Amino acid sequence: MAKRSFKLPHTLVLIYLLVILVYGLALVLPSGEFDRAEKTVQGQTRLVTVPGTYHQIEKKWLGPQWLLIAPIRGFQDASL
Repeated sequence: MAKRSFKLPHTLVLIYLLVILVYGLALVLPSGEFDRAEKTVQGQTRLVTVPGTYHQIEKKWLGPQWLLIAPIRGFQDASL
């Protein structure tokens, strides 16, 4: 059997590469948001986006230190 020449990197390496890619895209792509309105659906009030109300917003610049802090904050936010 032929030996594989490509070995998949460790999972954490792949996650950090993905974080770096998303950080790069965040620097390039424009920031924006939709307006939201409260709507009652099946007795529950929910925030829904209003079609056609997309507008650009001021970009929040994050420094490179964000790359180290983001996964930790993500884990903290998910645990709450």
